[in-house]
Amino acid sequence: MGLGAWLVASPPALGYRSAGLIWSDIISGLLVVALGWLSFRARKVWAPWGVVLVGTWLIFAPVIFWAPTAAEYAN
Repeated sequence: MGLGAWLVASPPALGYRSAGLIWSDIISGLLVVALGWLSFRARKVWAPWGVVLVGTWLIFAPVIFWAPTAAEYAN
């Protein structure tokens, strides 16, 4: 859940320039927080797999949105 909060806070902290990647990280961060909460509190068996899908998306998002800075790729 902490990493999801970082994803939400990182675009302004790192000075992202790609609008698509900004929204991708914010939405992905919110999903990670929500799915993490569901995994922890509600004991939903499928929620960790949702986090895996979000993580897979985060691997490919900088390539899809053509991130202009190294910080956007590294995050």
